[in-house]
Amino acid sequence: MRADAERPTFVVGKPTWKHSALWYAGAIAHDCYHSKLYHEARAAAGAKPPADSWTGSESEKKCLKFQIEVLESMGADEETVQYLKQVEKNPTYQGHNRGLSAWWDYWKRRW
Repeated sequence: MRADAERPTFVVGKPTWKHSALWYAGAIAHDCYHSKLYHEARAAAGAKPPADSWTGSESEKKCLKFQIEVLESMGADEETVQYLKQVEKNPTYQGHNRGLSAWWDYWKRRW
């Protein structure tokens, strides 16, 4: 999510847009929540907010919670919801929590 762009932009990889419409909708909701967090923090700070106000593990948990809520409201299957609930407990797939080498993994992602 390019939340800090003049016009926030959702960036998505082929595995997500080729997946089910429901999964894609959940991914959009998830990343839009990152944008919401960014813009709330920016408004509060009056300037560019610190990265951990909209990214990182705690922000990721908030975004996953919202994604789950959206998917549940759309009738997502229990397996998908449970998968996201497991990820929500310890979201370490993003680079923010695992050091510089993890950023390489993050930028290689295609989802």
